[in-house]
Amino acid sequence: VDHRRCELFKKLSMVIIDEISMVRADLLDAIDYSLRLNRNDKRPFGGVQMVFFGDVFQLPPVVVGKDLSDYFEVNYDGPYFFNSKSFAASSFACIELSKIFRQKDDSFKDILNCVRENRLGGKELSLLNAKFCAEERTDDSGVVLTLCTTNKISAEINDSRMAALPTEEFVYQAEIKGKFDQSAYPTEPNLALKAGAQVMMLKNDPMKRWVNGTLGIVRDLTATTIEVSIDGITYTVDRASWEVIDYQYNKKDNKIDVVVTGSFCQYPLKPAWAITIHKSQGQTFDRVNIHLGNGAFTHGQTYVALS
Repeated sequence: VDHRRCELFKKLSMVIIDEISMVRADLLDAIDYSLRLNRNDKRPFGGVQMVFFGDVFQLPPVVVGKDLSDYFEVNYDGPYFFNSKSFAASSFACIELSKIFRQKDDSFKDILNCVRENRLGGKELSLLNAKFCAEERTDDSGVVLTLCTTNKISAEINDSRMAALPTEEFVYQAEIKGKFDQSAYPTEPNLALKAGAQVMMLKNDPMKRWVNGTLGIVRDLTATTIEVSIDGITYTVDRASWEVIDYQYNKKDNKIDVVVTGSFCQYPLKPAWAITIHKSQGQTFDRVNIHLGNGAFTHGQTYVALS
C-alpha cells in the first residue's frame, strides 16, 4: 500500500491505456492488484472503469529470453493483456473500430489487410515486390526514413551516414537535474551532430512548426545554435525540457498536485536516417524505406512498418 497515494487512487474514475497490444499480462495484473489494494476495493481494478485501445495484430508485448517466455506460457497461456487473470475476471465490452484514417489508397488498404490477416496472395505480393530496391532510396528533399527490425541495424545506418558527412561535428551536452532514469532519456545526453544530418524532432513545438516525429535536415551549427530545415523552411531550434512528474492528492484543495522530481534539458532532436519499427508504431511518415534485415522477428512487425 502506498499511503501517500491512497487518496489519489480513490479519486480515480477512469484509466485509459493506449497501444494495449504491447502491455504484458503480468503488468495488467499488477495494475489490477495496485488499484484494488490502494482503493481498498476488491472488485476488478478496484472498481475503476478501464478503457483499452489497440490492435493485437500489431506489435506484441516485449518478452526477452526463453525463461521468461516459458513463464508466461505456463502461468498465463501467453504474454498478452487478454491472457491476464484480471482481464478474465472482468466484463469488458468490445467495440470494433472499422474506419481506416491513415491511408486513403484503397489498393494499399487491401494489401495492408492481407498482411494483417496473413492472407497475402500472389497479386498483393507482386505489388509489394515491385517496390523493392537493393539500395536505400532518397527523394528530392533528401528526407526518407528507414524503418529497421533491430536497434543494431538502425544504429549502424545512423552511424555510417553521420560519419560520411564531411562537415564539422558539434557536441551538445544535456542538463540533467534530480531523478531522471537513463533509460528514459529522450535523446543523447551528449548529442553529436553535423550540418547535413537527417534528424527527427522529439517534441511538439509550442509554435506548431513541427510535431514529435517530424523529420528535417540540419542546415547550420555553432557551439550554441542549431538550424534545421523542415519542408524547405529553416528554423532555429531551442533547447527543450522533459520532466519526471509525481502526482499527489491535495486533500485541502481537493485536487491533484503535480510535483517535478527530475528534468532533462537538451535540443529536442536526434539523428534519424533510421529508427526501429517498434519506435515507429503509432507514427505517420511521408516516405520510408523498410529494412527487414534477416526478417521480422515477431509477428506484426511487417504490418506495422507498412501501415
